[in-house]
Amino acid sequence: MASSRMNVLVYSGNGSTVESVRQVLYTLRRLLSPTYAITTISSSALLHEPWSPTCVLLVFPGGADLGYCRTLNGEGSRKISQYVNRGGAYLGLCAGGYYGCKRCEFEVGDRKMEVVGDRELGFFPGTCRGLAFPGFVYHSEAGTKAAELRVNKTALAAAGGEIPDVLRSYYNGGGVFVDAETFKNRGVEVLASYTEKLHVEGGAAAVVYCKVGEGGAVLTGPHPEFAAVNLNPSSGGPEYAKTVDTLALDDKPRTDFFKACLAKLGVRVNQDEHAVPSLSRLHLSSTHASDVSELVASWYDIISHEEGGTEYIKGENDTFLLEKPNAWSMGSM
Repeated sequence: MASSRMNVLVYSGNGSTVESVRQVLYTLRRLLSPTYAITTISSSALLHEPWSPTCVLLVFPGGADLGYCRTLNGEGSRKISQYVNRGGAYLGLCAGGYYGCKRCEFEVGDRKMEVVGDRELGFFPGTCRGLAFPGFVYHSEAGTKAAELRVNKTALAAAGGEIPDVLRSYYNGGGVFVDAETFKNRGVEVLASYTEKLHVEGGAAAVVYCKVGEGGAVLTGPHPEFAAVNLNPSSGGPEYAKTVDTLALDDKPRTDFFKACLAKLGVRVNQDEHAVPSLSRLHLSSTHASDVSELVASWYDIISHEEGGTEYIKGENDTFLLEKPNAWSMGSM
């Protein structure tokens, strides 16, 4: 990759979920800062702005891959495919994994849940079929489990660092990369496999690497980017709380595996994790105090109010707390 490629872009447009974007940003910032700038990219920016020359890694997080297709089929797919074929790297996590395959088969036969169809990117030249494990419910932790994965250490040996034999990873709705072993002559390597009985047929490939032109793609069924520290045990039933505890025990092997997957894509990974930088303040100021007051007043419809006078603006992926300190003197500053 050219040295000018210093941006890691996480797609946050239609199809992605706030939680999946939050989780992957947290983990990537711990593993890749300050070498790279990790930020989000909207569907509009992906379609209309020149992002590819400075992008070292494009990430599609969890969510619903139909949303990705509706927004990006055609021009978006062309730009992504061209970027990867010319030496870029694509990381597709759960929904992003389905989206990166030639075909998606999700809950075939279920009239309410079924999603079946060809996909334009086709980095994995076969089918991603789900659910790997039953019980998935949209916008719920009902189908969550700590899925055990067996790692193909040979395929990741060149990545360096510690590589676990097995690990348990957050799973909620992902698929199986059907008969992935049969695509070896087309640049596909299985990086990890499910060890438990699956809900669908087609082998047990949980994470695959695909050589794509001069670049590559890593596609996953589970969520190796999800850190237990960011999961709320009370957001599900008693079994979910146990799942979070189980994932916490395997946090190091999960992190080591995810590091190896990133290194497989040619991304330079920190051997020592960095703490996520604390949030900094954004200051709104003007030479005319009335201008600030008028601007804040124009935000009235988007400001939410809580008891005690707290005010905040909730964006698509971020929440901004409004602070109103006493007037500052420019001389004292």
